[in-house]
Amino acid sequence: MKKYLYLVFIICFIPKISSAQGAYYTTDSTTIIGIKLVEGDDIENSMFCRVKQDKRIITYTPYEVKEYRFNDGRTFKSFPIKIDDTIQRYFLERLVKGKTNLYYFKTKEGISKYYLTESDSTKLLELPLLKEEYRTLFDSVVKGCPQAVRNIPFVKIQKYNLIRFIQDYNNCAKRPLPRFHYGFSTGVSTSLASSAQKQSLYLSPRYESDRTITIGVFMDIPIRVSNFSLHSEIYYRRYGTSQSFDKAGLSYDLVINSSTICFPLLVRYSLLSKKISPYFQAGPIYSRTIKNEGTLFQYNTVKNNTYISIIDSPILQENMGGFSIGSGMILQLGSKYACFGDISYNKFYNFEKVNRLLNLSEITLRIGLIF
Repeated sequence: MKKYLYLVFIICFIPKISSAQGAYYTTDSTTIIGIKLVEGDDIENSMFCRVKQDKRIITYTPYEVKEYRFNDGRTFKSFPIKIDDTIQRYFLERLVKGKTNLYYFKTKEGISKYYLTESDSTKLLELPLLKEEYRTLFDSVVKGCPQAVRNIPFVKIQKYNLIRFIQDYNNCAKRPLPRFHYGFSTGVSTSLASSAQKQSLYLSPRYESDRTITIGVFMDIPIRVSNFSLHSEIYYRRYGTSQSFDKAGLSYDLVINSSTICFPLLVRYSLLSKKISPYFQAGPIYSRTIKNEGTLFQYNTVKNNTYISIIDSPILQENMGGFSIGSGMILQLGSKYACFGDISYNKFYNFEKVNRLLNLSEITLRIGLIF
């Protein structure tokens, strides 16, 4: 029984493993595998297939080789294309394989060209560079997948944008195409101070949280048209507290009233969907205090006389930094306007070597509009 199972494993899996790995090239009559190909730049790869044998390098043209593939899976196929009113054969790199294939070619002048073919066809369809023309072309080619049709207005003639669009079309993925977004937000921030040092006078107060309104703007830039994006924001918030406490027979009043502009720079991962798109994000955050009123008063009573001293002023540093983590969800991301809600935790540290007094942490709940 074990022998039969082993035989079935060899028959079923070994061909798949061998077909998924290794370089090869194909002519009209043969396919040569287990070779070592010499890689060049985009232009060189489009003109030659170079095979290393011992100490020699054998060069084949697109007229001699139909297709070749590197070990990393990049595949180049020979096609006749028209460049400057002349038809010649070149190797085109296959970027997407499926019911619709996407090919890429770079001219000697550095111009990137893209072509489509159906899975069982060798007829190339060149994508025009003008927005109105390639959108009209996609309107006639992309059919049978409603979400892909809705994505057409956001397609650009760029490598990673086209790869994502054609892959989603082949799979009929029900998700919007990643694109640049911007918008504004408003919310509620709950902040809490804490001592920046283990042995400090600022360990004594029992800090109470302060709640305030935040307003901000943001932009979201996809990273290579993937589910990851670079999310940057600017938002405004206030923080204030008033604490009274005693320490070593002395009385103190801590009063802080500040206004701050915060700058998160986050990496976001979104689970894109037409209706609800959850996301998770994390990254560094920087804050700049623009109104910094904060004083620690000390009261020393001697024989019915109270002496008031200012121990520290200001309390908060103008520049603080830390990290931000959070998650949220976007509603109707694929439409012209979308709304979102999220929650984030932000920690601001005082990095000053002198007067390291207080750190701040905050939890922020926000809603906003995306364009």
